Amino acid sequence: LICLEPLLRSSETFSDAYFKAVDDYEKIHGDDELIPALKSGMAHFRINVSAGEVLNHIAEITGIEDAFLFAGSIEISEETGSNVVEITSHTLGIITEKIRLRNELYLVLAGRRFEHLLVSIIPAAILVLLSAGAGSYMSPLYETSAGRVVMTAAGMTFGAGWYAGKKITSIEV
Repeated sequence: LICLEPLLRSSETFSDAYFKAVDDYEKIHGDDELIPALKSGMAHFRINVSAGEVLNHIAEITGIEDAFLFAGSIEISEETGSNVVEITSHTLGIITEKIRLRNELYLVLAGRRFEHLLVSIIPAAILVLLSAGAGSYMSPLYETSAGRVVMTAAGMTFGAGWYAGKKITSIEV
């Protein structure tokens, strides 16, 4: 869409703009996984299939939800005579915003994962340092029955916290 939108603004037909946009896309991204679907669309344009049908075909090949929505919008614009450039610009804006939000979510999740790691490691590190540096201070926790119960409960709480934190931060965006 980023390659297609400026070409549509230069008052070309949708199919001409599509052909040039695919060429531009291929120059920018090389031979990626989207190129076969786009070239399939080019073949459909060559046999005079409507833009909406071509875009639906591409959406079916790629399975991208936004591609189906864009194809539907183009089909409706062909029937009603709406401005394809405005539809393309609006769709591009929506998709760009979705990508920006997804990237922000990745950033927030990365921060939360790092916080989870720190919150999980720091208590264990403090326990190890105190045990190594001040053995007499920590000995009641290891030598008495009450100390062993407290340490076992603390270990179980630590394990449950680690598990819960991993589940919370394993969100897929």
